[in-house]
Amino acid sequence: FRSQSSVLVAVITNSGQREWLFYTSDVAKFGQGLTDMPQEKERYPIIISSERDPTWNALYKNILSGLGE
Repeated sequence: FRSQSSVLVAVITNSGQREWLFYTSDVAKFGQGLTDMPQEKERYPIIISSERDPTWNALYKNILSGLGE
């Protein structure tokens, strides 16, 4: 979906699961965008969680720091 308040910063695939890391300024609006997104016949099996990370620490320290190795 298209949003001016959210950005996809990483997609992580591990052990048969895929995790999408988004940063958003509006969690409720982001969730509504997912709900409004066109679906197949059955809803997608997703789990949504949110955490506050105003300094983007999860991206910079946990994901991008390992790219230079």
